[in-house]
Amino acid sequence: MDDDSDDPKTIFESDEYKSKYTVIRGLIKYRVLLYCLSKTWSRDYGSRSNTNPIIKMNGMRKSINGGFYTLLAVPYLALDTPSPTSFFSHPDVTIILTLLTYYYQGLSYSQFRDALIRLVSTCNQQKKNDIYRSWIRIDENIPFEFHSLQSIVLSNDRIVNQLYQYFKYNIKVINFWLNELVFPFETKQHPEKLYSSAWDIVSGTHTVGFSGTNDTSILYPLSIKQEDLPSLLYTNTEVFNYILNQEDNQVHFIPQNCSILDRVTKTDTFARVFIDSGALMIGMTNFQVAKSFLEKTDPNDKKLLFHQSPYANRLDRVIVYLDDYHTRGVNIKFEKETHAIVTVGPRMTKDKFIQACMRMRKLGFGQTVSFMVSEHLGVGTNVLDLFKWVIKNTIRVNEKQLMRWMVHGCHFYRTHYALKLHDLEGLKLNLLQFSSLSENNSLIDMYQPQFVQQDIKVVAHKLMLTKTRAFKSNIDGIVELTSDVCTQLNRDHKQSIQDLEKRIKDIGDNITIFASADHDGEDERENDFEEEKEDVQIQETVVPAEPKTSQKLLNLISSREQVKRIFYHPTLILEYENLIKCEKYCILPIESIYYKTPIWKLLTKDNTLTKIFDNRIWVTSDFVYSQTSVKNPMDYNRLFNYVLILWDEKRIIVLSQNDANAAYICIQELWKSDDSIIRASLHQTRAHTVPNQREYLQSVHTKLPDDADFDSIHELIVQLNIINGSKCFNDNLQDTCKFLGIRQRIESNEDTMDTDENEDEVDRDGFIKSQKARFNGKPFQFLELNYKLNRVFDFFGSDIAKVLPKINK
Repeated sequence: MDDDSDDPKTIFESDEYKSKYTVIRGLIKYRVLLYCLSKTWSRDYGSRSNTNPIIKMNGMRKSINGGFYTLLAVPYLALDTPSPTSFFSHPDVTIILTLLTYYYQGLSYSQFRDALIRLVSTCNQQKKNDIYRSWIRIDENIPFEFHSLQSIVLSNDRIVNQLYQYFKYNIKVINFWLNELVFPFETKQHPEKLYSSAWDIVSGTHTVGFSGTNDTSILYPLSIKQEDLPSLLYTNTEVFNYILNQEDNQVHFIPQNCSILDRVTKTDTFARVFIDSGALMIGMTNFQVAKSFLEKTDPNDKKLLFHQSPYANRLDRVIVYLDDYHTRGVNIKFEKETHAIVTVGPRMTKDKFIQACMRMRKLGFGQTVSFMVSEHLGVGTNVLDLFKWVIKNTIRVNEKQLMRWMVHGCHFYRTHYALKLHDLEGLKLNLLQFSSLSENNSLIDMYQPQFVQQDIKVVAHKLMLTKTRAFKSNIDGIVELTSDVCTQLNRDHKQSIQDLEKRIKDIGDNITIFASADHDGEDERENDFEEEKEDVQIQETVVPAEPKTSQKLLNLISSREQVKRIFYHPTLILEYENLIKCEKYCILPIESIYYKTPIWKLLTKDNTLTKIFDNRIWVTSDFVYSQTSVKNPMDYNRLFNYVLILWDEKRIIVLSQNDANAAYICIQELWKSDDSIIRASLHQTRAHTVPNQREYLQSVHTKLPDDADFDSIHELIVQLNIINGSKCFNDNLQDTCKFLGIRQRIESNEDTMDTDENEDEVDRDGFIKSQKARFNGKPFQFLELNYKLNRVFDFFGSDIAKVLPKINK
């Protein structure tokens, strides 16, 4: 379809709208949002930065306790225990959980201060006022004295601290801080990742392990077989039997609005051992829990650290609290008659349930347990119902992991059989294509495939066909392999993948799953910790061009050179390229700075140069020839610093540093001579990157001739500021929009108004259609590439971002 079509269907199907609605579709239909909301903050996810301090020094990244520094949300191993090396691999899960994390915990003082500094320093006045008003608008409790941004003095810590008390949980402030200072820097992915799993760990021929349960044996790699000893099969239900044999099996249900500590410390439920395996003490540290326990049970007694108290060796007289993280592996020798309360949380499996109960090492031999469950979990009414519930959770978790198990197995076999080719002589094998996975997944890859509930056997069969075909295609593409070797490899690989499918068929009766393109919100990735160091790369050898200022340029300044002999403007591309390559002309058309860059294609059509800029803007050959030969001239483009203005011709010439030095000496000598005619002046210029920046060209220059008039070259100055990568235009914004053919947007507090341009003549990016031809129909691409050429990447709060909001994306 034509991009300029105004058909509503065409606009809806544009890339911009398609991306937005694909994200919404993915979050809702793929249950990404539901998955995130089902997680519990500080138990399933949270920030690592608050709990694991990081030191950043000298370009290296260091960590205390081996963790990675990140401001994004990470998985938690238990309550208030972030995983030191894990990340959520699904990008949208990471973003949503990061937002929820800071909505719950708020910003720290330093984070809030960083947000204020960012607001004040990077936005123009109107923009920063609008943003600050949006912060104020959602909180009616903020005092009137802080309703104006001008009332904030960053150097006054008292004022900033007062603001912090009002703003640390403000959603608008948190969103601004994340969007400006976290997401742009933290949400980055590598093009590919090396992939491994438990399959690689047990790939050896002699692998022996021990497991106290066989609940997850169906998820072991095929090379592992669980050998259950008949004499120990009873241990699977031994803990259940211990509990059922207790005289009084109590399950205490907690109403939704009831305080857990109040319920625990009641007479009928009080126990000296509190095992919080359900992580119900959310929002409290271990110290706060212990302090609250003592205040409710013995408020008048003296509080001492445990190892300093007289009860250090008398566990029958103390209260023991085991948080979620310490309900596994902790061994405390309690008295024989000790009773414990075990909390039960959402999605608790049989393994975790039994591990928590067995902190009572003499369970069934004098020690007893009772349970505390939130009413909203719908567990049932008694202990038997509780047992059934945790067993169902275990089955559900195993079923959910089956397809991930097969994916891991498929990738292992793909790498395993590819490695067999590694030792073959004369074979150049790219192992990366077999052992790595792409991380550059587009929204279409993630969310457009059919997401329907299917039988797991059907999904497994489709996965088997996909993986075997992909492997066969890669192997058959290796021209050095004989047909016999290819056939044998493909046969062995296919048999291994079919073995994976067979296990799922054997155990996958009546199991349905939501099938998608190998994406799951629960995926995590493990990264080995290492210090961040600068990569030492072999850079492209670049030979700087020898500075050379032509005498013709100096003669032009002193009026001893005819203009026509120096200025020549071809129209055919071949003539243009020959002009740039030869040294006959020391002054070239301004379009010469784009030669050999991607912008050059936007300026040429049918072997003819499309003229965009005024014929009176030129550039010296010394400026253009900054290097002799490089593959990517975009990396070595000079930035504008000096221009020469010929006032009688009303021409602007962009100069190199070497040209500017020679021109300055020449002009100074001419002013000292009484009989010289002064026709030129040297000016400093630079891109406008911040609002209200002064125009250097009009304020920093050599002495001006009598006929100098900046109004006469106003149009040239406007175009020069476009070429040099300016993003703020002050009073020249309207003239800039007119030249570029952009419909100017006029900001107001109420809404956004447009100029008198007919809506039918403006495309969705804001360009007037009739003026797009001189950019080969691609004015937006020209601006993007021109900013990249001038190394301008941040447009927040700039004029160009106001008239072309898409430039920020």
